[in-house]
Amino acid sequence: MAPAAPRRRFDLAVLLSFGALVLVLATVALLVLDLRERRRLERHLRFADVEDEARFFEEAATYAALRRRVLDGYVEPVESRELLLDALDGGVRALDPHSRLIRPEDQAAVEEQARGEYHGIGVRIDRAEPALTVLYPLEGSPADLAGLRPGDRILRIDEEELGPEDHQHGVEILKGRGNTRVLLRVINAEEPDAPPRVVEAWRQPVPEPAVRHPRPLRSGRVGYVALTGFTPQTKLELLRAMDQLQLAGARSFVLDLRQNGGGSYDAAIECARLFVPHGTIVSERRRGLETEVVRAIPAEARFAGIPLAVLVDRATASAAEILAGALQDHGLAVLLGERTYGKGVVQSTQQITQLIDGLTLGLRLTTEYYFTPLGRNFESRGAGTHGGGLLPDLLVPSEESAIARVRAWMDDLDIPEKHREAVERLSVRSGRPALDERILEEDQLVLAALELLDSSTAVALRLPRPLLQR
Repeated sequence: MAPAAPRRRFDLAVLLSFGALVLVLATVALLVLDLRERRRLERHLRFADVEDEARFFEEAATYAALRRRVLDGYVEPVESRELLLDALDGGVRALDPHSRLIRPEDQAAVEEQARGEYHGIGVRIDRAEPALTVLYPLEGSPADLAGLRPGDRILRIDEEELGPEDHQHGVEILKGRGNTRVLLRVINAEEPDAPPRVVEAWRQPVPEPAVRHPRPLRSGRVGYVALTGFTPQTKLELLRAMDQLQLAGARSFVLDLRQNGGGSYDAAIECARLFVPHGTIVSERRRGLETEVVRAIPAEARFAGIPLAVLVDRATASAAEILAGALQDHGLAVLLGERTYGKGVVQSTQQITQLIDGLTLGLRLTTEYYFTPLGRNFESRGAGTHGGGLLPDLLVPSEESAIARVRAWMDDLDIPEKHREAVERLSVRSGRPALDERILEEDQLVLAALELLDSSTAVALRLPRPLLQR
């Protein structure tokens, strides 16, 4: 069976010429639907005044004229509904890098991401291989129950053939709706002469912990904790990890926020409250409204005053920047690494219902700016300070390969015992370096943090910021 043709995507600039964001879905529907549908959709329209209403319909007429030109004149047939959705999505995305339209088929994935889980088969993929190759299945996962093994190269997923460079694409299509079947055609690296076999697995929720493998360093004096995201469970995971390390003798901590792209805003606030005893955590400003201030809760500040080094890089974003900014502004941590990504805005997701063909869309729209306790907005698009992002106290350029080695080391620690020998053979065959406990102290940024925590420099770098008295 031939693979389905990819859905046509139109050049963004062309789509934006249709009227950009102002041509909301109701506008187009009013122009092209019958009277009954128009009356139903008029409920969505609100105008500031008569001039606003007149301008609205002028813009709508412009879209209608251009739409007809495209439908009649484009070199290939164009589906009107796809043209509409692409135009709307293009208009929303033009506002900033974070706003977008959420189509019905994408809504489940967005909700899963917010919960810190996804529906998949529970398999770690070998990052060193360009082809989609199983490093190992997670213990008790659908992949494990289906019989996937280390070294299995996935040749086909359902009816879609995978090429030798289809690693990332394959990872994405392994995900899907829960309780759906996926058929995999695989061949194992240790059995090159054996015929491919077909494996059947059923997608299930696969939780992704945000705190992975906290470790004692420097003979237990320093605790290392990597936060890879923020989910509703992150505060409890962080609390448990730091408690265990303190019981083992840790008196200071390295909190690694590199490659942390954010996640739940509420979870980031909860984590910040573990460290900040008084004052502001973050403030939010919406257009035309007063600033809303989120404050610390003294009774929750379990780790207030503990020496803390926070590692950041150019992929540290959003909720991770809220946590890092609060710790930096209150003088509770030294930030090391690179300037952060710079996502200092809040998105609200709204449902738009009763639309064309009964369609329900999600609108993810930027509605507020974040500000750190000292009033810094770190958004990189126009409103940021000095180019956006948070500037570390100690600027240390980092190599992507360094954090990749740390993440791969964490993957190694997840290997089920029954697969460890096979994974080691696979690593030798592919030239994948063996990783051990020393990988952390060989990381230059971790090493800099450890040296800092062992010296008086950490105190000197904490700039006086009288926020704790506010």
